[in-house]
Amino acid sequence: MLSWIGGETDRYERWFAGRPAEVWTIPVGSVRIKTISDLLTHTFAVDLRMGQRVHGQTVSSEAAFAGSAPGETFALARRGQALLRAALAEGFDLEQIISWQSQAGGGT
Repeated sequence: MLSWIGGETDRYERWFAGRPAEVWTIPVGSVRIKTISDLLTHTFAVDLRMGQRVHGQTVSSEAAFAGSAPGETFALARRGQALLRAALAEGFDLEQIISWQSQAGGGT
């Protein structure tokens, strides 16, 4: 699964590289996730935070990613994917239950 996700990340990075910068500002929602850039940053930040949680690291805040340049978005994806791959390589127990407070304040 992580191999597939990494391949898709590469594919999307190539796709965005061939498009005008304005594609990053296409509206997709409102409030916290307004543009394509916001959506991808949020998605990749979720992966990074999960990787940080399974490694017992301090979890990055939403503010850490605010205003990220589009190119940084894919580096963020790779950081999260690398943490998750490392956790699996280290034998992380996939049945372990991880609880946390979401960035929006809801419990999980």
